[in-house]
Amino acid sequence: MMKFKTLTGFFAVATLLAVGMMGSVAYAGQGINVAPMIIHLNRLHRYEDILVYNEGATNAYVEATVSQEVELGTKQQHQVDFTPGEDPSSFGLLASPSKLIIPGHQMRKIRVYDLFSKVSTDHFYSIVIKPVEPEIEAMANPKHHLLAYLNIVVAYSPLVIINPYPTHYDIQVNMTPSGDLTIKNAGNSYVSFHDGKQCRSQGGCKSLPYHVLYAGTTWHVTLPYGANPAQYKMISAQGLQSITITPSVKTLVVKSAG
Repeated sequence: MMKFKTLTGFFAVATLLAVGMMGSVAYAGQGINVAPMIIHLNRLHRYEDILVYNEGATNAYVEATVSQEVELGTKQQHQVDFTPGEDPSSFGLLASPSKLIIPGHQMRKIRVYDLFSKVSTDHFYSIVIKPVEPEIEAMANPKHHLLAYLNIVVAYSPLVIINPYPTHYDIQVNMTPSGDLTIKNAGNSYVSFHDGKQCRSQGGCKSLPYHVLYAGTTWHVTLPYGANPAQYKMISAQGLQSITITPSVKTLVVKSAG
């Protein structure tokens, strides 16, 4: 099985099975759409619905599996899958129902519940939502042998973040005259940096790397044009804002989008 994941939480899964000697069959799976792709929960907002829409004309059989992303931003980063039969209260997140039958051109909901009464830092979960395809039977002419069966399944992986309440942001910055930039997250919730750029005084700009700065982690980056101002879009649980970093900036203030 080959599985590819993008930053948006979109999966393309391709399974190739060798089942014979001659001929081949390609099978396109049921099409679904999923929204939203990012959900924030906290002790004042304990649940939210994920909408799953069946684009096809026939029933779509859909399953949802939950995993926790642990120690993000460190060398110990890993994923822990929820095991059926496990106590969901100790896992922290429940997605229900985990299996759906969606009639053609209709929509169903998967509700995600925050089962923690309180968290001290962010907890990250991914929910893989994908169609479950029926078994393939005699798709080739019985007079021919079937060489291969290619099943392409498009799945989605919404990100669910359980944030502490209240969130406390302490984003510390150090930018040297030579352009060495260090950003430390001493708060209790993540921030991410997107669409960064730095320009020369005489014109011409270069893009800067994307980064998610989790609580308790530090990011180092060397800027291409020394101590010239660096511009980023910064995203947090509070929303999106534009920031400019210079050697005189020592703290990034996170503002509420509201």
